[in-house]
Amino acid sequence: MPALLEVQDALRRQFLEGENPDVISFIEGGALSPHARLNIYHNTFVGTLTTALRLNFPAVYALVGSGYFEYVASAFIKRSPPTSAYLNDYGRDFPAFLESEETARGVPYLPDMARLEWAVSQAFHAPDADSLDLQRLASVAQEDQEHVVFALQPNVGLVASRYPIDVIWQAVLAKDDEAMAGIDLESGGVKLRVERRHDQVEVTRCGLDEWRFASGLVGKRCFGELASDLNPETATALLSDYLVRGRITAFTLAQHQYSERLP
Repeated sequence: MPALLEVQDALRRQFLEGENPDVISFIEGGALSPHARLNIYHNTFVGTLTTALRLNFPAVYALVGSGYFEYVASAFIKRSPPTSAYLNDYGRDFPAFLESEETARGVPYLPDMARLEWAVSQAFHAPDADSLDLQRLASVAQEDQEHVVFALQPNVGLVASRYPIDVIWQAVLAKDDEAMAGIDLESGGVKLRVERRHDQVEVTRCGLDEWRFASGLVGKRCFGELASDLNPETATALLSDYLVRGRITAFTLAQHQYSERLP
């Protein structure tokens, strides 16, 4: 009798790589042939993952239609099968896949739309995290303040595009054909902050200073570097705003963990 892992691996290869003669020997006959049983499991496997992608990328689905979406979903599933049973996390590489897919190039903003929708999904499903205790920040010695590295809330993300994808996204989800017809793809790019607030995900355009500041936080840059790149007044004002709005959860010191210096 084959081991469970051996059966699972045979099924995986059958679903992702095509015909696998070994798997037939593991399936009993009966009212349905082994091939018919395999088809049922295969269709369930692909259908479940396609549905997960459709739910994570609803605007992409609406833009390309069900037929094409099922085509690219099937190709993506073969290339990037899930690594966990948590399907809200399935599709991280879908935007990059669309960017490499020649048949998707007729909609040039499609990969960026997928990146926006992935950021929205991640923000919506992100765990709750407490905002930074400002008393701990106040305890940082003055000579260490420029070395502070802040951590963003897990429900905050950033997306940039050369197209007005936020306007397209809103129009597509609202099924507003008039708004879609009025969109000028050459009107300029956008830099977006995606954030869950009060159980709703907000997509907001950022100015260049905020984008550079928030990107620096994502890149784990210390506050002194951010202040040097922007200017101290701008960086301090943005930091104050992010702290007040609860967008920062923790900090470390670039040279050593703050816990080594704080009581």
